[in-house]
Amino acid sequence: MPTERPPVAEIQELFEKNNFFPHCQDIPLNLSQTTALSRYDQSAILAGGELKEAHEIPNDATNACAFLCLLISDRLYRDEDSVWSEDCWKKTTSVVEEIIITSPGSFNRLRDVSKFYDPLGAYQLLRKGGLISNYTLTEEMGEYRLAPEFQAFSVSPFDWPQKTPEQQRQHVEKVLKVPLSSPSTSEVQATTKLSILVEDCGVTSVAAGFLNQIWHQAEVILSHYKVIDLGGGAYCVTEFGNSVNVTVKGNNPTRRCKNFQSTAGLCAHILAVAETIETLSSFVENFNKKKGKSNSTVHATFQKGQVKNRKKKRGEKD
Repeated sequence: MPTERPPVAEIQELFEKNNFFPHCQDIPLNLSQTTALSRYDQSAILAGGELKEAHEIPNDATNACAFLCLLISDRLYRDEDSVWSEDCWKKTTSVVEEIIITSPGSFNRLRDVSKFYDPLGAYQLLRKGGLISNYTLTEEMGEYRLAPEFQAFSVSPFDWPQKTPEQQRQHVEKVLKVPLSSPSTSEVQATTKLSILVEDCGVTSVAAGFLNQIWHQAEVILSHYKVIDLGGGAYCVTEFGNSVNVTVKGNNPTRRCKNFQSTAGLCAHILAVAETIETLSSFVENFNKKKGKSNSTVHATFQKGQVKNRKKKRGEKD
């Protein structure tokens, strides 16, 4: 029964006592999800009839993977007559084949055949139709979970791609509680300023206009969006419906983006993270030192190359 889940030790003991051999065996099925379609096409051709669309065939199992897996698991789990022996695997095969070929006719009326369903969505429809027992489904999603106050905004990874871009934008607006319609950060007013003014940062390796743009964008992020600490030196920066990750190594944030590469280490997301973790002053200082050293090296190499590669004039000494 669903409430009588055996412990791992008991399952291990069953396998050891029965001495199954081989320990792993591939048992091919005699049919698949497309069998109902193939059988119908074959019979229609032999009868000289007109072929129907897939969704018009009662037992069409197209896009039914989640439904079939749930029903197969439910049947095997509830079968009190199951005896874990070699004959059991043969019985399992026949149960799986039966469900694949017969069950779509019972749940196709509940679903859109052209749509993919995740296990939870399929389970909800099967429960609604009274086709499956009551279970609590859980999913391994890694270490992080939505905070309780954001649970209402949870969207299945199967459902999200099926939303239109406008629906996705509206959903993100609800989560972030800010409009996403602004085409650029230049039109957004920043209410939170960086602890270092752009005119005091001492950065000379980036064009003034571009530097002002980066500084303003960082202040817009701090004013209207979020810098989320993911732990382990990783931060998620949200902005206009997007999110980017910034990694902090030795108090120096890094991120591979277009601005970061073009400036050799400076972008709005990095500034926002550095301000959040209170390392902006040291970051700017290290950036200026690095750029100064890099520029000096390039200049010296260039000058040396000029002298080395320039042809001597007649009568000129080394």
